[in-house]
Amino acid sequence: MRTSLALLLLVVGLGAYAPGADAQAVAIVGGNVQVNVPYVGAGFGTGTNASTTLRWRGAYFTTTNKITVQSTVSSQQYGLSVRAVPTNYGQSAGTVALTNGMSAQNLVVNIPPTFLYIFGITGDAPLQYSATATASAPAGQDQHTIVYTITPQ
Repeated sequence: MRTSLALLLLVVGLGAYAPGADAQAVAIVGGNVQVNVPYVGAGFGTGTNASTTLRWRGAYFTTTNKITVQSTVSSQQYGLSVRAVPTNYGQSAGTVALTNGMSAQNLVVNIPPTFLYIFGITGDAPLQYSATATASAPAGQDQHTIVYTITPQ
């Protein structure tokens, strides 16, 4: 009977972070994320982590934006996905499976242009990471570099 835990360690990267008076920006609040996948008797289950928030400032007046996500990981052994649920300014594009070398996928869409960004108002979306492992997966870890980018929709 195996009693070890499979461990995923995520190194979260930033995309399109360019401070300035009229720049669009995206940032992660909460730092690096670790997701532990528990052993549940007959095999491994699913682990989750919701300790970080995606925060952005979009275009001031003219452009609807979206936030995309992509991941890089060497020799991926475990399944990993992320979901953002915006509390304001934008809509979730659903859960995105994060795999090595994937193209950028929509995470948050329909971020409206608003003059409120000028006053420091930001869009926020808690991030929910889910990791899975099968009974045949070895104990260990995957280290992902995840890039979030805000672009015109």
